[in-house]
Amino acid sequence: MQFFLFKKPGPLQLLIVAAACLIVSCDKAYVGFGSDFIDESATNVVYFDTATVDVSSVYVDSFSTTSNSSLFCGDVVDPDFGAIKANSFFSLDVPPATTIPSGSVYDSAQLILNLNGKYYGDTTSVYSIQAHKLDQELNFPSGQTAFYNTSSVAYSAAVSGSVQRVVSPNASDTIALKIDNAIGQDLFNKLASYAPQISGVDLFSDYFKGLAITGDGTNKLILGFDDTIRLRIFYDVPGVFTTRQYIDFGIYRNSKQFYNVLVNRSGTALAGISNSNRQIPSSLTGNKSYGQYITGSLIKIRFPYLRNLLQVPDYVKILKAELVVRPDRNSFNNIYGLPSIAYLADVDQNNTIGNYLSATNSAGGTEIQNGNLYVDHVYGLETAYTLDVTTYIQQQIEVSQNNSNGLVLLPSEFTIFDRFVIGNGQNSQNKIELKLYYVSFK
Repeated sequence: MQFFLFKKPGPLQLLIVAAACLIVSCDKAYVGFGSDFIDESATNVVYFDTATVDVSSVYVDSFSTTSNSSLFCGDVVDPDFGAIKANSFFSLDVPPATTIPSGSVYDSAQLILNLNGKYYGDTTSVYSIQAHKLDQELNFPSGQTAFYNTSSVAYSAAVSGSVQRVVSPNASDTIALKIDNAIGQDLFNKLASYAPQISGVDLFSDYFKGLAITGDGTNKLILGFDDTIRLRIFYDVPGVFTTRQYIDFGIYRNSKQFYNVLVNRSGTALAGISNSNRQIPSSLTGNKSYGQYITGSLIKIRFPYLRNLLQVPDYVKILKAELVVRPDRNSFNNIYGLPSIAYLADVDQNNTIGNYLSATNSAGGTEIQNGNLYVDHVYGLETAYTLDVTTYIQQQIEVSQNNSNGLVLLPSEFTIFDRFVIGNGQNSQNKIELKLYYVSFK
């Protein structure tokens, strides 16, 4: 074991610190912390990077997806997280009062979806999406004020519209599902005849309860759409030259549109996680932990032997702490990429998420701490997120009671499919590390 200090330590200090169970090995490092904390002539600054870090996968309860600006649809079989399906549900509004010229003829109907740039899976594969008529109106279940990622609303098995195509989710693209002509013709007839069913939204919702959009079970892709979905009716107006016109039925009650996410984890390391088995240590999942909030898991990080540092004679204080989180190099590729940013938030023993960790910015204020991804393009071993956890570690070492607090690794948004698979301290290739610098008296 080596310590690299402002001044060389004596043999007794080396022996004592080596005996602390918190410390396994130490390396040389120069840290320019300045001398305002204690006279450098009387202190040493010690660095080590092998403190025990406990990592586990934690179950996430359901969360509201109502009135979210995004809707998701599709299917993916993720080798780490299982078979995942996303469906969206919405109702339609009546269009503004429109006079359809006499003699106009129905042409076709389309459900038009605008991509919002969010996606998950293989964007080179053919994407298949279907529309189904809802069997019931979108009303919250008794006692609820929202729909959740686990919610569903009954819909017809009959396919009312579909499309299969390769899409470019990063482009300003749209997807148009051709709607069954029987549905389109009926809506056109009611518009042209001013039928009571389209005289008001309540009557219309009773007649046409809404739509669900789903994948067909063969996809390798889930796509995100914004909430400007519209059902468009095309018709031809006679005249010297026939003109093509259309009327749109937009989304009604954005406050009740929602999406669900269905997960089958059979055959994965997370197969056993559930509401009744809410935390699985990484030692039981191949020395890895798994986090994908939208499908119901988070990675919890703890430092169980942190207070052993207080037993080291002449310990003064922690100066700096950095957490290096290395994604498992077999968990990401050109299909399942890594999030560009990771965040940390504190959690208690019940895994209730608290505050995001903050750090001091260049202007002297505080801002939410984030770890930008560094990618090791040569060997992949040093691909990592590095986050400043100094304030958190300084606070936690002062907690004297039995401490099950920890941190959770979070994506930039909860309602996207960002995923993390990280190694624990026993993972020989991609282990997580806590790098500590502390002051001790000579």
